[in-house]
Amino acid sequence: MPYKNVIFDYDGVLVQSLDPWYAAMDKTNTEFNISMDDRQKMYVMPEFDRAGELGIPKDKLESYKTRLRAVAMPAVHAAPFYDWVKEMLSSLTKGGLKLSVLSGNTHLRMYLDEKGISNYFEPYIISGADVKNKKPDPEGIEKLLVMMKASRSETVLVGDSGSDIEASNSAHIDSILFYPKDHARFYDLKELKAQKPTHIVASHQELEKLLLDQRKEK
Repeated sequence: MPYKNVIFDYDGVLVQSLDPWYAAMDKTNTEFNISMDDRQKMYVMPEFDRAGELGIPKDKLESYKTRLRAVAMPAVHAAPFYDWVKEMLSSLTKGGLKLSVLSGNTHLRMYLDEKGISNYFEPYIISGADVKNKKPDPEGIEKLLVMMKASRSETVLVGDSGSDIEASNSAHIDSILFYPKDHARFYDLKELKAQKPTHIVASHQELEKLLLDQRKEK
């Protein structure tokens, strides 16, 4: 059955914000005298509370999270789109797809407005401030399914991380892993494939073609 509804992750899918987040984590870890290898950073990125498992004392965890966000926000705010994002969003909308966005980023709405793309998603926007449990919990997906009056079989999530794939699997919807070449610096493709994403694409042109072509085949 062709997809009618697409749920996009924000960081690492629409905007090139992985570098700023990892740079901010390096700086904050140095300030808090904690060492993390790349695998540990990948583990912490989806949910900063996990830093408590890697050496941040409980009484310093909130200040660590606050500092990490403060260091990251200016650069994340300024992060550019990936190539072809605006063109793709316009094409998918014209092609009859209903678009939404789900992110743990609590500033999501502000970023979408300032980057001029909120109109592609309104009113189907769920930020970290709108859920109790962030991905990999499927709460945000479940909320969007209700908002969009969408069936699971006609909905797909586009994400870049294991947390995105896990959330889509838990919600029983298909997933598209966005994995351009530069993501090899952040994620192990073999590990992501082990979570069984439904599709894998390396660019937004490829993503656009996949979503529009499957509608032509209905």
